[in-house]
Amino acid sequence: MARSGPFSDEIDRLQRVYDSYDGDPTALRRWSEENPGNRAIHAERGRRVGALLGNRWIEHGGGPVLEVGCGTGQALAALTPHVRAGTVGLDLSEERLRRAATTFPTVPFVRAEASALPFDDATFGVALAFTVFSSILDSGLAVRMATEIGRVLRPGGVVVWYDLRRRNPGNRQVHPLGRRSVAALFPGWRLDLTSATVAPPVARRLGRFTESAYPRLAALKGLNTHFLGLVTKPA
Repeated sequence: MARSGPFSDEIDRLQRVYDSYDGDPTALRRWSEENPGNRAIHAERGRRVGALLGNRWIEHGGGPVLEVGCGTGQALAALTPHVRAGTVGLDLSEERLRRAATTFPTVPFVRAEASALPFDDATFGVALAFTVFSSILDSGLAVRMATEIGRVLRPGGVVVWYDLRRRNPGNRQVHPLGRRSVAALFPGWRLDLTSATVAPPVARRLGRFTESAYPRLAALKGLNTHFLGLVTKPA
């Protein structure tokens, strides 16, 4: 469905890209949980994000989570021990949201654009942004999305950031974001980012050696392709 507005072309491009991914059997096999490398990537991320959120709940007494670009809901559902009432997953893709609602019926999912979030100011304690901004090629849209996320976060709330820090030469639909790029999206916020994730093409080739090899490779920062951490809104 065609959209109107200042970012309509970029939003329509994103929808086409997501649809092409979902309709590509090769891409679906590449990201499948049947691959032990993908499971290792998700397990590492889940452990680290869970530790970050656990600390936030101890310090601030909890609060609902918003995941922007939740896809099929896998990441949000994995954080169930840290999820509070009012938690929401949001995405552009109707098909992905349908699958999310079927698989995780206890989590509410909303179809909306992150440049115009349908929530009141200061609604959420935490926002998850997992490989979202690397997909946005229009810098104006990226700034607008970051502004909207900041609007719906409470003072002192955090964005849990997980995204590319290195270019993916096999995918021209994404781009990396360094620390300066993240800081420019959230001016005046505190950044605490560390490298994470063994390069997925490497991790997916580990096969039966994944359990022993992945932790050793993860310690080699040169192989880490993503940043993970907290971007904290001023109190």
